[in-house]
Amino acid sequence: MSQFEREAEQAEEAWLQGIRRADAALCASVYEDGARSCPAGRPMAAGLEAIRASWQREIDRGVRDAAYDTLLAEEQGGLGFELGTYVFRVTPGGGEQQEERGSARRRPGCSGATS
Repeated sequence: MSQFEREAEQAEEAWLQGIRRADAALCASVYEDGARSCPAGRPMAAGLEAIRASWQREIDRGVRDAAYDTLLAEEQGGLGFELGTYVFRVTPGGGEQQEERGSARRRPGCSGATS
């Protein structure tokens, strides 16, 4: 496993733990300072504080668990790219659990990650 793949795996694990612990700051910790996050159907979040607030909204609406499956991870010339699919497990307002599926791209590596 390359250094890039290890860093991507560590970022994924930190992000998943943030969701499971309802810790938006931990979710945001995998992004670099100038990162942007573009969640499906939601406004883009630019910068760490906006990304943290975006993850807090996801947690507040009931996201309590997730899974991420890496489909492609490559590094070239010090830049990395990862493409994958995710599943959010959402329990809105204490109701019945629902699943939301989507795809994500990240650029993890020495400079952090963006999605």
